[in-house]
Amino acid sequence: MIEIWMEGFSVTGQSQGAQKIGEYEVQTFDQAIEQYIAENPDTTLQKDRFGKGRHAIWACELYDNEAKARKSFG
Repeated sequence: MIEIWMEGFSVTGQSQGAQKIGEYEVQTFDQAIEQYIAENPDTTLQKDRFGKGRHAIWACELYDNEAKARKSFG
């Protein structure tokens, strides 16, 4: 089981903490991302947004665990 967590943000007076956006029965994080895209085709998900296999929704980076997702904005 691989989870997808989106980091939190704080911008222009709005903020949000990290949140789990899915969990998938796959072997790799990239496979989980592919499955998430298939289930959420209208999401503005940028594959490899930051290079080196890092993915994001808008500018919020995606992680495979809660601790990393909460590191920036809780």
